Amino acid sequence: MKAYKTFIGLIALNYIAFGGFLYFFQDFFLYHPTPYIAHPGLLEKDIRVEDGTNIKLFVVNPGHGRAVLYFGGNAEAVGFNAPRFTEVLPEKTVYLINYRGYGGSNGEPSEAAFYSDALSIYDRLKPLHTEIAVIGRSLGSGVATYLAAQRNISRLVLVTPFDSIENVAQKKFPFFPVSWILTDSYDSLARATKIKIPVLILAAENDRIIESWSTDNLIAGFPERQREVHVLPDSDHNSISLSPSYYRIIGQFLDVKSNK
Repeated sequence: MKAYKTFIGLIALNYIAFGGFLYFFQDFFLYHPTPYIAHPGLLEKDIRVEDGTNIKLFVVNPGHGRAVLYFGGNAEAVGFNAPRFTEVLPEKTVYLINYRGYGGSNGEPSEAAFYSDALSIYDRLKPLHTEIAVIGRSLGSGVATYLAAQRNISRLVLVTPFDSIENVAQKKFPFFPVSWILTDSYDSLARATKIKIPVLILAAENDRIIESWSTDNLIAGFPERQREVHVLPDSDHNSISLSPSYYRIIGQFLDVKSNK
């Protein structure tokens, strides 16, 4: 009996220890800031947001009335998208946003900060443009859905999106109360009903990071008439943008002018 109690005690201790590890190191799993990478010839713009943090943007095709905000994936150096966006969106100004803590932007990453920064950036840029569309990839899809639910966005593109980080984490760690552990949940599904604009969703056929069930849950949150969905074959979470049709599909979707 004593050995049994010792065994149960060790299991309980390990359970609590691993739960504590998940709590205290959750930012390590969720955020992987990229260093600043210079892109000669690419315009840079700094925006000081509400709390004084400086956010760095790369600007593609400056000077157009219609604009696109791009929120990248975790560990993505967003500036490398510039050449292809220059080609497929020649009549739009594209802002590639480096999150706080990423790519030369100041500050520390967090869900609340990313949301606040997105609102500040939109509010600063909207007077310069007739309409603004938004692209969010992976982690950025959570920021993009938040902004689309809060501001007047013309069109929304979600690349390898999830329903919520909480649901994704719960699936990976089913024996832990993830809702108690996570501080950042990025619940895009909860915002889907507030988004009334056309939505393009691009999923990777072989995505092992955001599994299809999570993306499918989010897709189901949008009315069928509102959404356009493409599953790109022979691609995974990180290689989807290398698919021959990736940029073409985005360009065609965003080339439609808003009726507002």
